[in-house]
Amino acid sequence: METLKLPLAQYRVHARALSTIQLPAYTGSAWRGLFGHSLKSVVCVTGKPECGGCLLYRNCVYSYVFETPPPADTTVMRKYTAAPHPFVIIPDPAQKTTVEAGEDLQVYFTVFGAGNQHVPYMLYAFEKAGERGLGSAQGQFEVTGLSQRSDLWQRVYTPGESLQLLPPLMPEVPPCPSGEVVVSFNTPLRLRLKGREIKAAELDFYALFSVLMRRISLLQSFHTDQSLELDFKALSAQAREVPVLKRELYWQDWTRYSSRQKTPVKMGGLMGQITLSGDSLQAFWPILFLGQFTHTGKGTSMGLGAFSLGFCS
Repeated sequence: METLKLPLAQYRVHARALSTIQLPAYTGSAWRGLFGHSLKSVVCVTGKPECGGCLLYRNCVYSYVFETPPPADTTVMRKYTAAPHPFVIIPDPAQKTTVEAGEDLQVYFTVFGAGNQHVPYMLYAFEKAGERGLGSAQGQFEVTGLSQRSDLWQRVYTPGESLQLLPPLMPEVPPCPSGEVVVSFNTPLRLRLKGREIKAAELDFYALFSVLMRRISLLQSFHTDQSLELDFKALSAQAREVPVLKRELYWQDWTRYSSRQKTPVKMGGLMGQITLSGDSLQAFWPILFLGQFTHTGKGTSMGLGAFSLGFCS
């Protein structure tokens, strides 16, 4: 897929708790909400409560990163008010739910394409987020550094020093394996296809690939200068023919509190794994491999829909 070009960069925020931080079982929602509030507080110059009617709506760092309206002249998603955000926040899976003062904590985030030009604002938002406080008791923290992944993790920022970012890169896609490929869903996967939520017994490769292909296509269209030129109809038809060799899935319930809607919101999704034959994945492999970085389904910006690929000969 020569037209598949979605450069990205992976970051890790290092921090230290200044007071006790009490976190929910899944911290992605808490990090995303705190990041959004802090980013708006540091870049918004009008102070309007809603972005939609703001004069700067399509020219603001916050609206681009967190609201992501499609350009006014777009030919893609013209009926939609928001495009896929240029970031994914990934909570540390090993993070304790109680972090005492003096202990370290970290959070990861991936930024796609042109979104990387705004990483200095994002980092500053994380620094201000520490003053606002994280978790149910709004425990404060201080950012102690930022690392970026190349072959290894490399420190690119220490407070008091300059930020030395590396250029975003398109991940190198390895050859498609010929043996079994195990797709492991590491955070709840919420897929909706044709207006219907996909349950465990219904998840097939067509549902997974169709949603993922659309997401990656839109990320590339809105956050790079090149659209993804694919025969989507033909690929979707081929995806229907890919068998699931083994399905080991379950539904994990999870509820988060939405400060915007002022009500609990159910955010459960599929966990577990499915096994596919590598011989049947050649046409889909680049997008499937890249999906490990983009996530898929609903709630990707808070880290949902994360999956990894494993191989069996």
